[in-house]
Amino acid sequence: MKEDTMVEPAGLRGDAGGFTMATTEKARPDKATVILCLGAKEAAKALGLSEATFRRGVKSRQFPRPIRFGGRVLWEISALRRTIAAARRAAEEADQAEGQATQGAADEIKAR
Repeated sequence: MKEDTMVEPAGLRGDAGGFTMATTEKARPDKATVILCLGAKEAAKALGLSEATFRRGVKSRQFPRPIRFGGRVLWEISALRRTIAAARRAAEEADQAEGQATQGAADEIKAR
């Protein structure tokens, strides 16, 4: 890759929907490339995981199943985003339930 090329890993964040590439000297939106799918190595990196951990998550159905396209095994960025959003919602619901349980226990202690 040339020194004047910048790679912005929008990955699983933002509205761009993928990795974008543009040159730092002449950044032109019409020349940007948006990638819709990632290989296992790239998907794991975007999630901050090792490839082995990512593959174990796929096998255990924690992460979406890949698609096969042109002889490659790929993960759709949109499917990874949905998985992350669902995990975030589940964590928030668990936090709320824990907070309610803690408050209920505190109220019970005060009532004694």
